[in-house]
Amino acid sequence: MPADGKGLLAPGEVALIFRVDPRTVANWARAGLLIAGATAAGPLLTPAEVAWMFQVDAQTVLRWDATGKVTSVRTPGGIRRYAESQFTALLAPEVAA
Repeated sequence: MPADGKGLLAPGEVALIFRVDPRTVANWARAGLLIAGATAAGPLLTPAEVAWMFQVDAQTVLRWDATGKVTSVRTPGGIRRYAESQFTALLAPEVAA
C-alpha cells in the first residue's frame, strides 16, 4: 500500500513507477495530467522488461498490446507501461492440487 495508507501515491512514488524525475510528476500535476486516486496494480513494466520476462522481442509485446492480449497504460508522454500483476500469474509455477 502506498505510504499515505489511503491508496494514493505520493509524487515521489509516482516518479519511481514511471521512472521519471519527481519534478516531471509535479509538472504533470500542474498541467492536469494526473488523476487523483488512480493507481496501478503494482509496479509498471516497460515493453522491454515484459519481453525479457517471456524471452521474446519487445515488438512482440507491442503486438500483444495491439491485439488486446495484454493491456497497457500510457504515460503523459505516450510511453506504454504494463502492470506487472497481469504477468506474474502467468509466470508463477502451477500448484499441484
